[in-house]
Amino acid sequence: MSDYGPTDVLHGDFETFSYCDLKKSGGYRYASDETTEILCFGWVINEAPEVSLWVPCITAEQAREHGLPRNAYWHYGSAVPTELAKAITAGVTFAAHNVSFERAIWQSIVVKRHGGPGTKRGQFTCTAIRAAAAHLPRSLEGAAMALDARNQKDAEGKRLLKKFAMPRKATKNDPRTRIMPLEDVQEFKALCNYCRTDVLAERDIDKMLPQLHPDEQRLLGFDMLINERGLRIDIDAVRNASEILKALEASIVADVQKRTVCPEYPEGLRPTQGAKMLQFFRGMGVALENMQSDHVRKYLRDNVSTLPDLARELLLLRIEASRSSTKKFISMESYAGTGDNRARGTMLLYGAHTGRFSGRGIQPHNFSKGSLKYDEVLRVFELLKLKDPDILSILYEWPISTIGSTMRGYIVPTPGKIFRIVDYASIEARVLAWLAQETW
Repeated sequence: MSDYGPTDVLHGDFETFSYCDLKKSGGYRYASDETTEILCFGWVINEAPEVSLWVPCITAEQAREHGLPRNAYWHYGSAVPTELAKAITAGVTFAAHNVSFERAIWQSIVVKRHGGPGTKRGQFTCTAIRAAAAHLPRSLEGAAMALDARNQKDAEGKRLLKKFAMPRKATKNDPRTRIMPLEDVQEFKALCNYCRTDVLAERDIDKMLPQLHPDEQRLLGFDMLINERGLRIDIDAVRNASEILKALEASIVADVQKRTVCPEYPEGLRPTQGAKMLQFFRGMGVALENMQSDHVRKYLRDNVSTLPDLARELLLLRIEASRSSTKKFISMESYAGTGDNRARGTMLLYGAHTGRFSGRGIQPHNFSKGSLKYDEVLRVFELLKLKDPDILSILYEWPISTIGSTMRGYIVPTPGKIFRIVDYASIEARVLAWLAQETW
């Protein structure tokens, strides 16, 4: 078949390798990393009886030498297979599970490194989003199970991906940092067949899932535009803050260790040693149920006047050391620490059951508003440039919390643009009331 068009559906799935950590850096940063490469790409168009496979990391000659399959459905070498290129050029609908990853790999690697045809945002559809819209599990495994699809995700795939798709730690007896496909041909062939099974499972659930409303399908295109454009990050400020936070956190650890030295713990305790800290507090007569931040805060509020000074100070240090907002700096640098310093892939369409976006990676929907006024935020940013944790400690009683109050300032507009913060309280409940014509 050579006459393809938008009514034809291509189901595709990439298996890749990279030294970039996908979970820490996100799909867009991962796809653009120079170490990322395609292990194989499986695809099937419409009701074709067999899944085709492109293996760009192995040449046809290597496939012949190592006994890999050589037929019309297996394609080797760097060049994009003719039928695949033809279908994409003709504008077929490209369906995949979490399709933004497939598009990112296609645009960053297939187009730029292998000379493949470009794609348009409007030609993609996402079975993960459609599963979420139908209130089914978002994962391929969960959706296939919920729909009782004929083809299910192969559980063996996790082991194969760990072997071929991720770097390994070199050892004295084996200095390799990755396992190459030709170093274990049978296992790599199993990985390729795992990819083919995923494609069939995706095709099965695509047939069973309802289509998105046309407005929501257009929103998928906007979702790709938003995530491909990304959020511009003040990476220098992020790195300054990270450097200072490491020093401040180390100072808290040393302080807590010093204050908790006792016969049972002669070297003291670290604030992150929750179970041991809980036991230490109980020895002081402080009956905490757990060391979770919310519980510790409530306990402090309810018992602040009766707590021994040491217990109160240690609990406050525990809260300060466990500020989750500080972890966002690590995520920001992972997502945006190269190229144009933009964090991409931070928004997830249908991340909530109501259909609204949720955040990924740096979680832009979950930035602390902070307690500092605008002028004070600017002052903190100037202090960060000094890279001196002692200055922050002198000026602010809780410097880690102070830096956490500046979180929104690390996302910056392009020159000539202005950010407005529009944070609607209980927006879903209010829209629901409006839809129900509850005018009171």
